[in-house]
Amino acid sequence: EAVPGGWLVEVSGEVDLHTAPQLQAVLTSLVEPARPGESVVVDLTGVAFMDSTGLGELVAAHKALGRRGDRLHLAVSNARVTRLLSLSGLDDVLDVHPSQPEALAAIAASEPS
Repeated sequence: EAVPGGWLVEVSGEVDLHTAPQLQAVLTSLVEPARPGESVVVDLTGVAFMDSTGLGELVAAHKALGRRGDRLHLAVSNARVTRLLSLSGLDDVLDVHPSQPEALAAIAASEPS
């Protein structure tokens, strides 16, 4: 859904080899070069499990957004997903927020006036 400063993608359930292509399709449509100035929040608060395939999709979106000067923000409250991001070192690379409102506030604050 469109939000101030970009887009919100809400994800729930499991993000793994079988479901990651759905996430990829949505993220790819939002990181097209024709959308500069629009960051993306991926709300993972409803995700119970994520594997390396899901992480790979997030990294790909992060890189594509970065090439056009925008950012990928994650909302993560699940301890398992937070731990996965920490173990992979992605919590130091990606903008990780403990809730959707905080992630949305971050992209709204970066929106050009």
